[in-house]
Amino acid sequence: MILAGQLVLRLRVPYPDFVIGTLIGFHVINETIEILRDAGSEADE
Repeated sequence: MILAGQLVLRLRVPYPDFVIGTLIGFHVINETIEILRDAGSEADE
């Protein structure tokens, strides 16, 4: 996030912030799916 902020300041465009935000969003969604799968498999036991 710090690197994205620096790039936004230097380049004066918001695109680095959008890219980093999107990557973080995909990571959160991926981790959520993994947690739900683990919870589902433990519920079956």
